[in-house]
Amino acid sequence: MPLLSGTDAVKRIEQARNIIIRQLAERDAQFPEFGPVFPWTLVNRAQSYVFDLPAEALRRVRLHADAMNGTLGSYEYLHYPTLNGEIFCRDTGYLFLGEDVPVDMWAREYDLPGMEELKFGVQYKGLTVGSLTGPRQQNVCNLYRLMKASPKPEQRLVFVEIGAGYGSFALDARRVLPECTYVIVDLPETILYSASYLSAHRPDLRTYVYAPGDDITAVLKNVEEYDLAFIPNYRASAIEALPYIDIGFNAISFPEMAQETVEQYLGLIAPKLRRFFISVNYRQPADIRHTGIDNLLSERFQLFPTPHDYRSQLKISDTAYDDHNFRPTFIGVTDACLPLGDVELRCVSTTFGHVKIRNLAGHAVLSKDRAENNDKGPAAVLRKLLRKMAG
Repeated sequence: MPLLSGTDAVKRIEQARNIIIRQLAERDAQFPEFGPVFPWTLVNRAQSYVFDLPAEALRRVRLHADAMNGTLGSYEYLHYPTLNGEIFCRDTGYLFLGEDVPVDMWAREYDLPGMEELKFGVQYKGLTVGSLTGPRQQNVCNLYRLMKASPKPEQRLVFVEIGAGYGSFALDARRVLPECTYVIVDLPETILYSASYLSAHRPDLRTYVYAPGDDITAVLKNVEEYDLAFIPNYRASAIEALPYIDIGFNAISFPEMAQETVEQYLGLIAPKLRRFFISVNYRQPADIRHTGIDNLLSERFQLFPTPHDYRSQLKISDTAYDDHNFRPTFIGVTDACLPLGDVELRCVSTTFGHVKIRNLAGHAVLSKDRAENNDKGPAAVLRKLLRKMAG
């Protein structure tokens, strides 16, 4: 199997970049319709310089991920260290999200190799936590809760993430699922970030990067033989070769795709899904022809909670429901999936505050956490300030 060789992070990053350059050539020559769409056409053009960086610099790819994050890295490591970590984590919802989950499973920012003095956030319990850590904390802690409430796996788990950004969630998720096969499907331009980031922090993983000419079907079906795989979006149909998919995941990027692309991904994952699909997306995409992410999910999955649960139980208006700040967590299952069990999820949003979601007798019950949703007093003032600072 053509895996990245050795355990030296810099050499592995160099191998991955050389392969991804070949991916771009293959895509542009044979599959131009799979090129990035707006706004990623602009983002990739602005950040094309990353392909010219030495592999040693790509070990610090976190410094170059600002366009995907919508934040400035310097804002994190220059400003947040001056804040009280405990107050920050409490009032941004980070602690609420992590309650009942072991601290070693919590989301965090990782030190840059050779630049450990740059801390991308506040310090709390030995962790670095910044403005981008909250969404990952929500997702990784909910993943932990879902797995804890699910039957123990009898086979190696297969996790498929559609659109992995620079790989931060994958790094967190692998602590919850240390023995899984983790498959990332993304634009080649973005795979450079995630492959570099994950190689820098986990050079021990058996890593496959699709190279033009590979028998990708033969590679993907042998899920016991690799820990991490990077598949370019123009070869997404190859995930049909996976014998099964336990968990599918997408956060934020579905609305940035054409509707037919989202439908393709859901159509590839749903028939093979054995546990659940996690979606954390705003509803209305840039493509005005889109019927809405919640509608597309509902066509393939039984959703927990349902869109109606969010709107009726949290009293969310039509305007707020379509606001880009409203990014509901949906857990999708099919009739072939294992039962979810009695699980409690937690979500934080500027739209609805801090919410617990219970699965009682097959129905979702959403309840606001009263202490954290109090809009009066010094804590509420600080919460508003932190939200404003985080953009």
